[in-house]
Amino acid sequence: MDREIFHVLSLFFGGEMTSALRMHDRCLRIFSVYSPTLTPLQTLCEQLENAVYSMLYEALGPNLVWLDDGGLHRFYLKSLPDLSEALLSVYLIQTSPSPALFSRVYDHFLQKGSLGALRALCSGYREFLRADEQAFLQNQLSLRESESSHF
Repeated sequence: MDREIFHVLSLFFGGEMTSALRMHDRCLRIFSVYSPTLTPLQTLCEQLENAVYSMLYEALGPNLVWLDDGGLHRFYLKSLPDLSEALLSVYLIQTSPSPALFSRVYDHFLQKGSLGALRALCSGYREFLRADEQAFLQNQLSLRESESSHF
C-alpha cells in the first residue's frame, strides 16, 4: 500500500513535496491505527484531511504555496476531500474484504456519495454484489471518474 499512497499524494503535491514532508508515512500511520469495523469511514477521511492540512501548514505557512519543478503551486483546501477520497480508495482496495466491511463501505457510498468507496466496491467487493448492482455501480464509477480531475 505504501507505493500506492505515495503515488496518490504525488498526483496532488508532486514527488518532491510528498517526499520532503514524508506525507505517505503519516497517512500509513493513520491507516495502521484505524479500525474499519469500529470507526466510521467518514472519520478516517477527516483524519486524513486534517493530517495533510497540518503537514502543509507546518511546512508552508498559511499561503500553502510551494515551488516544485520550477513552478509555483498553491494547494486549495477544497482539494482535501478529493485527496482523502483517493487515499480512502487505496486503503479499502488493499484491505481484505469482509461482509462487515462491505456493509460499511456500501453505506458510506450511499450516505456520502463517496468516490473512494465506489472505487472499492467496484474493485475489491464485487463478490458481495449482485450482477445488476455491479453493473449499476460500474456505470456510476465511469460517470464520476470522467468528472474527477485527479485520481
